[in-house]
Amino acid sequence: AHLEFRDWNEIFISMFCDKKPGVTPAAIKRCGGRLAIYRKEHPVVAFPIRNGQGEIVGWMLYHRGGRLLPAYAKNGDEVAVEWVKILVTFGSKPGLMGFLGNYENVWKTEGPSDCLALTAAAIGQGIGLAVVCNPFGSKETPRSEVVAQFADRNVNVIHDADNDGEIGAKKWGEAIATVARKCRIVKLPYEITRSAGRDLRDFLNEGKALMDILALAEASEPVRLEEAKLRPAEAPDDPWRLAVTILASERFSGNLRYWRDEWWLYS
Repeated sequence: AHLEFRDWNEIFISMFCDKKPGVTPAAIKRCGGRLAIYRKEHPVVAFPIRNGQGEIVGWMLYHRGGRLLPAYAKNGDEVAVEWVKILVTFGSKPGLMGFLGNYENVWKTEGPSDCLALTAAAIGQGIGLAVVCNPFGSKETPRSEVVAQFADRNVNVIHDADNDGEIGAKKWGEAIATVARKCRIVKLPYEITRSAGRDLRDFLNEGKALMDILALAEASEPVRLEEAKLRPAEAPDDPWRLAVTILASERFSGNLRYWRDEWWLYS
């Protein structure tokens, strides 16, 4: 991943937080953030991407000083460089960034800034809830091994107020609804724009509190399982296909649990 990790430094972390209002050192710690040097010259704050077993399968990077980072792509014999605000390191696999733990109540945001801001708000209010995001943007297709991490939890999906955010929220909400105890797609009270819409961190930085976000969730209807037509990408022999079929059956509803990479039916 071209990362050289450094010891935690409260001054550096606080300077990073100054660049991202609403984000706190406590939230960065909760989400596993670490100081590092990327490609021997770029100071970054690195956040781990974890799979369902808690293993680190990649990293999401922010420049510590708020600058852009180089993303390299090879095209034949040439190497192209694109400068990006958030960099997912080469070789990273699908997973979740943030803190999931054993919490029953989970919020799934579109990006890491919203994840960190909501985590900070929850810590500040002393409210126990998990906040995570997917690493590959609003258009990422939810895969079965990632969605399975939301099994038997109460999940709120909240994305940015733009076209891609709407599409992504629907895609993730419908996928998560097939395994979650309950899943709601929560909409921010902003006009939907074509791109670069306002987000959850904007909402919090306008003086709104965690209770205002929880109120938005309470006013949102749960995704109905029969309406969840989209499915995560699956291989022909993926047990996800059978699990979704069983979950959709009234006979087995509520008794199927995902544990250690296996589906268990309790009677």
